[in-house]
Amino acid sequence: MAKPVLALPDADCSGFLCPREGRELFNADIYIAAIARSGSTLLCDLMTFPTGNICLIEPRFYAGMRAERSQFQLKAAGFDIPDERWKALESKTKASYMERYTELIAPVLRQCTRWGVKEVRAELHRPTIETINPAKILVLVRNARDVAVSLCQKILQSGGSPADAAQFVEGYLSRNCACLVEYADSANTIVARYEDFARSETELRNLAVALDWPFEGIPNQSFERLGRSVEAERHTGTVTSARRHDLRSLPPELFSVIEKSLPDCELYQQRFGYS
Repeated sequence: MAKPVLALPDADCSGFLCPREGRELFNADIYIAAIARSGSTLLCDLMTFPTGNICLIEPRFYAGMRAERSQFQLKAAGFDIPDERWKALESKTKASYMERYTELIAPVLRQCTRWGVKEVRAELHRPTIETINPAKILVLVRNARDVAVSLCQKILQSGGSPADAAQFVEGYLSRNCACLVEYADSANTIVARYEDFARSETELRNLAVALDWPFEGIPNQSFERLGRSVEAERHTGTVTSARRHDLRSLPPELFSVIEKSLPDCELYQQRFGYS
């Protein structure tokens, strides 16, 4: 069961870089700071296609960017890295991660036409930004109530219990909403609402123009690989309209958990036009 807050490794065992180290190795085009269940995986899929365009889905730089999904995405962008080279890591230390970045990851990403990263956890935004040095930041949001309901549905569909869902929402929602409010007014930042681009082809095209990034990838191509078969079946490789989630679809004990979490998200709701 996923935890609402990740326990990150100590600095000497972390793949995150300080700003100086990051600038020497990486210069990303974009970083997507997203709330969960806001269409960030959809956008990454649209942004990943041959000719070296890739937006990495939660690549785990804190662990040396060794996620299998990142290897799969690099292949979709035209870079087929053999398993033995991708998985090779001498030790889980800063020195070993730096060697991996210098010899494998950075040279590949420098060949990209465009590249970026998305994360959906508050504790990962600042250190990932310092590591990859993005030219732009996209803050991706969705109505907090719908985020909470969708999170609960996903956890229950994955075999979690109502107690698991309640624990995750209580630990995740308010702190991540607050973090995105802080980032929304940063320099070189664009804000996009899931409800807008998922309901309107015009809004989706406008977002692509704002990011200077064609959306030519296959929608939802990553769902099956990420174990999200229910969503893969529902979306069937297309951009589908955003849905308002109904509390009545959840066990009654989760109603009060969600309602109690929402007042702490009021500034987020106001800032992004949901109240």
